[in-house]
Amino acid sequence: MPGLKRIGDLACEYNISNRTLRYYEELGLLESIRDKDSQYRYYDEKAAEKLEQILILRRLDFSVKEIQFLFSSAGIEDVISILKNKLKDLAEQRALLTYYVKSRRQSA
Repeated sequence: MPGLKRIGDLACEYNISNRTLRYYEELGLLESIRDKDSQYRYYDEKAAEKLEQILILRRLDFSVKEIQFLFSSAGIEDVISILKNKLKDLAEQRALLTYYVKSRRQSA
């Protein structure tokens, strides 16, 4: 299918497993196009972009449930609130890491 990527190709491109892609699909986070004859999963550019968003959010320590909520029909205020809370959490983590690095340097 031209312009579409098979599950293995997309998984390889983003360095994740086929199972992870299937899992995101089971949760409704990602949508594939199924070949009627072979039942292969194919992904278009829109799905690849959404996968990229999912992976960024996961790297930022968002849970799958939080991502589901963000992608659902949640109101913009809810989304902004979640993002602000996550930003606060990340700032706290950064402060802890900075403190840890400082204390390690002083003890060295």
